[in-house]
Amino acid sequence: MWDILSQGRENMEKLLNAFVELNQQDQTSQEKTWLHDLHPVTKILVGLFMLIMMLSSFKIFEIIIYGIVIHLLASMSHLDIKKMIKRGVMVLPLSFCLGVSHLFFSRDIIVYYNINVSEGFILFLLILLKTYVSVSILYVVMSITPMRQLSSGLKQLKVPSLLIMQLTMTYQYIFVLLNAAKDMYEAYILRNTNSRYIELKDVGCFIGQLLIRCVYQSQELYNAMICRGFDHTNAYSKSEKITTDQLFIMVMFLSLISLIKVVTP
Repeated sequence: MWDILSQGRENMEKLLNAFVELNQQDQTSQEKTWLHDLHPVTKILVGLFMLIMMLSSFKIFEIIIYGIVIHLLASMSHLDIKKMIKRGVMVLPLSFCLGVSHLFFSRDIIVYYNINVSEGFILFLLILLKTYVSVSILYVVMSITPMRQLSSGLKQLKVPSLLIMQLTMTYQYIFVLLNAAKDMYEAYILRNTNSRYIELKDVGCFIGQLLIRCVYQSQELYNAMICRGFDHTNAYSKSEKITTDQLFIMVMFLSLISLIKVVTP
């Protein structure tokens, strides 16, 4: 029985380590580089603009250039490039499953950069590249922007306060949800000594009980915050106004992204 419980602990520790990395990422966002010191509105708008330009493109070379740019920015921000690549690769299997159908249903031959190639292969490659670069852009923006600054930046961009509160609450209290799942998992393993994992017939009940427990705990947390004077309309400190230097840097970044869009063949 103790071996089974030990195995269960190992499985939960793997999940816990994944969430501990969120805390490490938050510490990384506190570093001091010129990219970290940019105004949060600048980082949000530049990241969003690059994401829109990249997703709207059907040029492989253009998407690759966006990927090179985001990797250079990550390097200048002293981020772990290997970890960023790992994050991007983790989501590729899902994109592979979504894009592999084009290989079978889009068999028309087209001329792409003076090369005869299947249209399905181009669409498949575009899906993989866009997925990887999108995750990389989000990773860099989140890694150089602390959650408090990100919330205040979204507030300055007139994003509804309720939506910002949902974002910050999910980020801050995800460990509470994980601990609830961990306790329930250990209790399940102790009551089912012949099983090392949650059986399929019990998954629905497990998820339902986890949802009820999480709703109860979240309500307790919210009541405690209300008792301490929490107000979601004024919960986030306002960032400093964007200076002329910050505006110049933002315009330069937006111009560079637009130039890549226009110049890339």
